[in-house]
Amino acid sequence: MTELTEPLPIETATRSQASRAALVFIFATVLFDTLGFGIIIPVLPGLVLSFVGGRTYDGPS
Repeated sequence: MTELTEPLPIETATRSQASRAALVFIFATVLFDTLGFGIIIPVLPGLVLSFVGGRTYDGPS
């Protein structure tokens, strides 16, 4: 019965915290990437036009 009441080893608790921190980091990275795409995609056509001086036929070349 003492096996059930023993605390988790420190190694297991640390591994659990590390995997949770890794998941939070990955989630935050994906969130910021998605926000970045959401900001740049509506702006990109006007930005390209300003780079080519308003001449759309010069865009691909």
